[in-house]
Amino acid sequence: FSYGIDMGAVSGQTFVEMIEGVYVAFRRAIEQIVLNSSCSCNACANIGGLDLKFIIHYGEFLIQSIGTYRELLGTDVNMAHRLTKNTVTASTGVKAYAIYSQAAVEGLGIANLTGDWIRHREEYDAGSVDVWVEEMEPVWESARLRSVIDIPDSDIADRASIELALPIEVVWDRVANADYRRMLVGSDRQVLTGDEGGR
Repeated sequence: FSYGIDMGAVSGQTFVEMIEGVYVAFRRAIEQIVLNSSCSCNACANIGGLDLKFIIHYGEFLIQSIGTYRELLGTDVNMAHRLTKNTVTASTGVKAYAIYSQAAVEGLGIANLTGDWIRHREEYDAGSVDVWVEEMEPVWESARLRSVIDIPDSDIADRASIELALPIEVVWDRVANADYRRMLVGSDRQVLTGDEGGR
């Protein structure tokens, strides 16, 4: 269970890609364990069947401190917990997924990314909640097939580097933003092309 307060820290797209990156790292680790394990116990034999599910919700909450322990309280916290008990796999057959509540999609500003996601509704005693389901298996398959681009030294015209004391996702958001990039390189205008699925 993780929570964030500053929604302006990273863009919605970067947040989605961070979730996808966690899933890809998890699957790579599982793949390596399966390849390198010689143990035949039940736990080790079934490692390949492990998977992840993510629940992402956006809303209001209170933080209650009891000694050094901090607890989140509120209706939206309860909704996030309720979403862990869902019918996604039973309804869609999708086993590894990220559920984004409609509130999360709106709060993160990622409606443009939901094109390939599955629209789904969960019914609870407190009412219904609309969600978007991103299937993680295609994310993993795409990452597995992605090749590394290697540029030979003879094709490199110039190199520049700088070390920044910032999280990589914040730096990426700025470099990927055409207006920031325009200022960095001193150009009059930059145009984004090749926008696939909102990315």
